[in-house]
Amino acid sequence: MKTVRRMALLVCPLILAGCDVGDFIEAASQREPFHMTFPANPGVRLSVETQNGQIEISGWDKNSVDVDGEKLASSEDLLREIRIEAAAASPDEIRLRTVMPTGVHHMVGARYTIHVPKKAVLERIVSSNSSIRVEEVLGDANLRTSNGSINDTSTAGRLDATTSNSSIKVDDHRGDIDAHSSNGHIEVDATGGSLRASTSNSSIDARLHDPRADEPVKLDSSNGHITLSLDGAKLPSVKAGTSNSSIEIWLPGGASAQIHASTSNSSISSDFEMTLPAGSTRSKNRLDAQLGSGGPLITLETSNGDIRIRKGIAPR
Repeated sequence: MKTVRRMALLVCPLILAGCDVGDFIEAASQREPFHMTFPANPGVRLSVETQNGQIEISGWDKNSVDVDGEKLASSEDLLREIRIEAAAASPDEIRLRTVMPTGVHHMVGARYTIHVPKKAVLERIVSSNSSIRVEEVLGDANLRTSNGSINDTSTAGRLDATTSNSSIKVDDHRGDIDAHSSNGHIEVDATGGSLRASTSNSSIDARLHDPRADEPVKLDSSNGHITLSLDGAKLPSVKAGTSNSSIEIWLPGGASAQIHASTSNSSISSDFEMTLPAGSTRSKNRLDAQLGSGGPLITLETSNGDIRIRKGIAPR
């Protein structure tokens, strides 16, 4: 009977309308909580691996890692087979892993709510079919999921965030950011770092305060608009590209840069007076010009969408 039940669970997503992982997580009939506490040094390295369950991590002012979790399943048999492996080699490294029943990928899962020292490094945080949320952690972070959103708030260090079919939101971050999705919106508000972001069939909205001038900002999308606001004494180079949508960039009033902008079947507009060097081009859908005294190269390219170069700080 156990084999029959497992076969039914595996084919359920393919044949039953409404058999959704997110619905399962909220309505799982079998649940078992678990709790663990580990001593930890301020810069402890944490790894977490699960599936079909949220991971929420927040920083606190204690030298310990506190874990509240819940195993989820559609039957008692499956629930008993879910294992939580915990390896704490030292106060410098803690690894948590959900081990699922062999051959079962749906209708089982585990979610985690974790408190860590604020300077912890989130070395590898992985889920699937669910979200990851991080707040007030100041070490580097590597976040991976699929079919679930990533939310990162009041953090610092290098952030590497990747998902698919869902959004990434980064708010009040200090440091470098790599953010990649597909079919999901990316929204970033960051200070003092660099940004590389890519998605498809969705938009990118980024506000960078005092960004690193020695690293380029790279934004890439398709079928989604790009909005970028830069403010600071020095500007980085920028390369932003999309298709079938618009690009809007906001620059400080006294900005200096080289501008290359091109579109097709649409227009380019600017709030700034610009100088056209000898041999440069300005037309309805192409602009090669100097802003102020010149400086880093800002490249804006789209098709079937307007390009707007705005003065000031983008409104929220």
